[in-house]
Amino acid sequence: MRPAKILATIPMPNPSCCGVGQQAVWGLGHHNDVLYRIDPNTNRIVGRWRVADFQTGIPEPQAGAVWIPSSAGQLIRFDPISGHVVSRIPIRGAAVQYAYEHTWETTLDHTLVRIDIQTDKARRLTRYAAGANDWVDGITYGAGDIWIGVGDTGQLLRVDPTSGRILHRIFLGNTHSELVAVYDDGAVWAFRFVGGQQILFRIDPATNAITARIPVGPPNGSLPNGGIAAGDGYIWTCDWDGKLSKVDERTNRVFARYTIPSVAENVTFGDGSLWAAAYDASEVYRIDPGD
Repeated sequence: MRPAKILATIPMPNPSCCGVGQQAVWGLGHHNDVLYRIDPNTNRIVGRWRVADFQTGIPEPQAGAVWIPSSAGQLIRFDPISGHVVSRIPIRGAAVQYAYEHTWETTLDHTLVRIDIQTDKARRLTRYAAGANDWVDGITYGAGDIWIGVGDTGQLLRVDPTSGRILHRIFLGNTHSELVAVYDDGAVWAFRFVGGQQILFRIDPATNAITARIPVGPPNGSLPNGGIAAGDGYIWTCDWDGKLSKVDERTNRVFARYTIPSVAENVTFGDGSLWAAAYDASEVYRIDPGD
């Protein structure tokens, strides 16, 4: 265990953060409707726009826009050049991803929506689980497909981005907890609680088989689960006990654990740094990912 090397602490009220792109780092105030732009050269907030909805998710800065999901009922497309909202698309969700020349969002009724970035038209592609969400469905992409982490059912889904057909369901345990995923180094990495232990699963997309189950953090943990990020050959996890773990993709082992000033719920890798969002502390930490 060692302290993380904090390069900067950026105040942000109850941050949903971070998205890295469009020459900036982007975060949202989860309750104050404000979009924040951080200059990675100065580590300062250089823009504030009250354009978001209540209970926003992490922004996705891609395809010339910043995409802002919200559980209140709109996906907001924001132009970072003009500083104006381009469109408000009626989708009630909290996780958004850009891939394969489209924007994708998982809704709060377990539906995958594909948005045409030329027209901003949304198509409800497939409903992959019944009922309404207890947990936000994580979303990532890789190996030509969309991958959805359904915490309510404990499944990682592989979805064809053209047809919306579910190609494979991978069961990751029956614990009722969030399931987040990221694609890196030719593998899908999924993170959730199994019993009281956080487990990082490695899935081979060539076979859809689980090739590693990596315990992360101490046992007997408490919900909710934390986020994950990929960068520089490592997977980073936000652990239930307030620490960050660094998992080596070559060995499938925890390489190191780090203490940070406050518990982080989300983590993102970008601009050569790790960005950790501490919701209760209303802070974002820029962390040196080196040893």
